[in-house]
Amino acid sequence: MKPLLAAATATTAMLSACSAAEAFSITKTVPAGQTTTVYTYTSRTHRCESASGTVTLVVKPQHGQVTYRSMPTTFTGTRDDNFGSPGRCHGKPTMAFVITYTPVPGFRGVDHFTIEVRMPTTGVHRLDGYAVIVE
Repeated sequence: MKPLLAAATATTAMLSACSAAEAFSITKTVPAGQTTTVYTYTSRTHRCESASGTVTLVVKPQHGQVTYRSMPTTFTGTRDDNFGSPGRCHGKPTMAFVITYTPVPGFRGVDHFTIEVRMPTTGVHRLDGYAVIVE
């Protein structure tokens, strides 16, 4: 597990609080031979602070490599799903958790992997399956 500070960007998926693990199936088409951002996770406290947590690569891809890292950004959301206030966190600095995928050289086709994300301060727990189409 790696430590994680989660936040938001324009392409960030907003995570909402949940008591049990949510599971999503995420499909992304990526170019062959290139590292591509496939998803960005974010969560924040009621004070618009970055939420900390962990991420685990549960199932590794067979035809590529997954990396994940925290990076600074500015929240650009227009709606605060966790706490019901529209746009309260918009424009605030925060941290984003970015997942990238790199296919092995020469691979074209579909690859799969699973990520688990836990952010205890906001109650987020996700187990997401990815289908990456390499073209």
